[in-house]
Amino acid sequence: MSMKDLLAKQYWSEREGRAAVALWRQSGLSPSKFCARTGLRHARLTYWSRRIAGATGRTGTAITLVPVTVVPARRGGSIAIELLSGRTIRIEDDVDDALLARVIAVAEQAGC
Repeated sequence: MSMKDLLAKQYWSEREGRAAVALWRQSGLSPSKFCARTGLRHARLTYWSRRIAGATGRTGTAITLVPVTVVPARRGGSIAIELLSGRTIRIEDDVDDALLARVIAVAEQAGC
């Protein structure tokens, strides 16, 4: 795949993203210099480089799956979420989907 083909595309397939990253790596240039010389957007190359690294497991981040039990929501009750760190999050009163999603998002960002 040529650089001209890649520049002509608004959206890249996985194959095209991999081709762009391969061309950059073969160049021996820094991402910034490669993008400046070729006309590629730096953010696009960075996105595909990270996406490919994640797909090949080269990020070094391990994923651990843990068993969960899903129970029907109860109105007027409470919920307790036990984190891997040993901490427990308790939510009193009504537990709706939006509140639960916000709590989980905050916990994930904090690396709990």
